[in-house]
Amino acid sequence: MPISEFADTDVVTAAPETPIDAVTEAMRTRGVEVVVVLDEERPVGLLTAAEIGRAYVAGDLADRPAVEVAADPPRVPATADLSRLVAEFADAGERRAIVVDADGAFAGVVTLDDALAQYGRDLERVLDLLD
Repeated sequence: MPISEFADTDVVTAAPETPIDAVTEAMRTRGVEVVVVLDEERPVGLLTAAEIGRAYVAGDLADRPAVEVAADPPRVPATADLSRLVAEFADAGERRAIVVDADGAFAGVVTLDDALAQYGRDLERVLDLLD
């Protein structure tokens, strides 16, 4: 099953020049943990509370643009399977990845938790065959 089948496509996005204070306000009001930074349709990074917290400790960040603070997680093709996704997580030491289509445009976000949940569903199907 391609990861596009279980990736989160309903995410909050921000332009690279969006000030961090506007991003944090969007996170707070929309109740989200991740904001994808897009330059047009191309992903340039991910913002999480952890990334923003590290930038805050480093100094004033209210006027800094989102792109300066965003993490650069792996990009994984929407057609990749679960084993490739897990390999990307392991190679990058990350728990989140940006899903991209064949043209490199944003297609979603996927997490290690999403991968584990999918493995669980797959295992349930295998166990059903043994009944």
